[in-house]
Amino acid sequence: MLRILTVCIGLVAGSAAAALEMNSTEKAMAGLMVARMLQNDCKPDVTWAGQSGATTFYAKNFNTLVAEGHSKSALRKFERHRTKWLQASIDWMEDAGIKLAGLSREQVRDAGCDWASSISGTNHPAGRFLKSK
Repeated sequence: MLRILTVCIGLVAGSAAAALEMNSTEKAMAGLMVARMLQNDCKPDVTWAGQSGATTFYAKNFNTLVAEGHSKSALRKFERHRTKWLQASIDWMEDAGIKLAGLSREQVRDAGCDWASSISGTNHPAGRFLKSK
């Protein structure tokens, strides 16, 4: 997440502060991609929710989104739009009162992990896929 959140810092610095408009499929996929980013950098404090199995947690959660009625091709298409789901994470963090502008990489990581802990296990698009210690 640290290297990805570094991109977030750049997006914040260059953004016009306009909130990203997403449909429900894009929002669901953004939640999964942001959860993946957060659990990678916030281990062991934040991890994937659910039981481990034969498939990876990411694949299992992707399949859950398909089972909920989201188009697999639309999910995959949005998955490739890194800037959009990163912008979603910035919007969500700013909605939670976290201001990323002017923070160092380490401060961004710490703020992101604190935020991940606070949304874990909630119905937030990213929090639904996470659990915290």
